[in-house]
Amino acid sequence: MDRRWQAALRDVVEDGVRDGTFSCHDPVAAVARVSALLDGLSVANLVHRSVSRATLRRWVTEVVAGELGLDADALT
Repeated sequence: MDRRWQAALRDVVEDGVRDGTFSCHDPVAAVARVSALLDGLSVANLVHRSVSRATLRRWVTEVVAGELGLDADALT
């Protein structure tokens, strides 16, 4: 399931790069980094309760925007 989710996200990123919506030189690496971030922050939020949901959303938004060459405000 995780591999399918990452493949679907990679397809979206690659399509966005192809049509000029995103600027990302390595979609495979970008998806791996975002996936790892989501995994880690989810554990921090759900298990350890050390990261709030609002903080998780903000950090993920900032990282995804950076990976795709977007302004974070464009993702909210």
